Amino acid sequence: MNDLRENLQIWYCENCQNIHLKTQNVMLDFTKKEFVELTDVMFDILQNNIKPIDLNEISDDVLMSEIVS
Repeated sequence: MNDLRENLQIWYCENCQNIHLKTQNVMLDFTKKEFVELTDVMFDILQNNIKPIDLNEISDDVLMSEIVS
């Protein structure tokens, strides 16, 4: 699972006031409003499309990793 941590970075930049998400060759920039909207959609997917049993199968390394830097 270390590859995931190395290939996914998310951070808030005080200089530009945006949230950046970077994976390998792709970088996405979100305003705070866009990031909140994205987070809402992701949370909805988590709640409605991923069963608790599925979460149990996900490694603690992923759930507890420091993907957000």
